[in-house]
Amino acid sequence: MITEDYKKAASILETIPDTHFDYHNAQYSLAICYNQTDRNKDALTCINEAIRKVDDDYFDTVISDTVSLGTNIYKMDWDESPCKQTRVDYYLLKADILVCLEELNEAENIYNLVLEMDNDNADAISALGHIYMDRKDFRNAINMYDEAISINADNAGEIHALKAVAYYKMRDIKSAATSMRETGEDFMAESLFYEYCPEAKTDNDFQKFFDNEK
Repeated sequence: MITEDYKKAASILETIPDTHFDYHNAQYSLAICYNQTDRNKDALTCINEAIRKVDDDYFDTVISDTVSLGTNIYKMDWDESPCKQTRVDYYLLKADILVCLEELNEAENIYNLVLEMDNDNADAISALGHIYMDRKDFRNAINMYDEAISINADNAGEIHALKAVAYYKMRDIKSAATSMRETGEDFMAESLFYEYCPEAKTDNDFQKFFDNEK
């Protein structure tokens, strides 16, 4: 049912012409719809078009807001631009789509570009952790997860669980158990951990540490 809703939304968004004042946002929304219905190549085309349009808007905004103040020239600072969050969101979606297409090196580059725009973006940081996990670079994955947790600790249950997975894969059983304790009562996080590490259910050493940490 949800998939059908995305398809219906896409059919409406596809009719919006490129002359529409909010065309870039329509392309962004269309990219989400395509991504949710496994049309990832089409999603990438849409988000690239959205980025092209919003980048044009950003530079037009900066130029139009450059004013002379006596002998001084004032140019809009990046953090003052209304396009900043839009650009961050668009590039973040592009990276997510590239991950779906298994273009991990390019996705990594885009996540790092997002962090140049917004160095405290927990989504980009945790996503880099996922890429390191995929490469079995568990130490760097843990570093990324720690940084993401420090920025957004309130809803970090699943990040703690993935951190536990990394420790478990490194055979640091005690640290894995400690990380699992830090998920709190997040049952989705516990399920995620055992999805990646089903052997932990019968690992007496892990269960001993986990029980002691609870």
